[in-house]
Amino acid sequence: MNCEDPCLTCDGAVDRCVTCLQEPIKYLLHLKRTCVQYCPAKYEPNEEETECVYVGLFCPEGFQVDRSGDGCVPILFECADGYELNEDNSACVPEPGSPIPFPFLIASIFVSFLVLGSYLKEKFFTKVYTCLIAIIGSFEILMYGMMVVYAVIEQEWAICAFAGAGFIFLVLANVAFTIYY
Repeated sequence: MNCEDPCLTCDGAVDRCVTCLQEPIKYLLHLKRTCVQYCPAKYEPNEEETECVYVGLFCPEGFQVDRSGDGCVPILFECADGYELNEDNSACVPEPGSPIPFPFLIASIFVSFLVLGSYLKEKFFTKVYTCLIAIIGSFEILMYGMMVVYAVIEQEWAICAFAGAGFIFLVLANVAFTIYY
C-alpha cells in the first residue's frame, strides 16, 4: 500500500501512519495515527526519537509504549496452550476454533434441557423466569463446586465442609425446583 507523506508505513488507510518519514524529523502521534514535526503539549519524543509519548511515561524493562502512546504493554507475552495474543498485545484470548470451557458447556447443556422440559410440560408458554432462575442456580452450583475443590487443594477443611454443605443444598434445591416447575 502506498502511504501519503509523511507516513512511511500505514495501516488500513493511506493516512493512518504506523511509522513516519524521518526528514525533517517526524514523530508518530499514536492517538491520531498521524506524523508531526513537533510533539504537542504534554508529549515528548521517546528515546528512539520516533514517537511522541505522554510526559512522565516510563515503561519498565520488558514493556513498550502502547498504541495510544499513554500506557505500557508487555513486549513478550506468553500465552497458555489454546490462547493467543490479542491485536493490542495486552491480553491472551482463546484461539479461533478453541473448545468451549467445560463448566460453561455443562451449564449450557443443563439450561437447554431445562428449556426443553419446560416446553414439553407447557407447550404454549415456556417459563422464562423459571429458566433464568435455573441458569443462576447452575452457576451457583458451579461456584460452590469450585470452592470445594479449592478448599481441598488448600487443605482448608472448615471451608470445605461449609462449601460442601452449600453445594449439596443447592443441588437439592435446584432438583426440587426443576421437578416442581
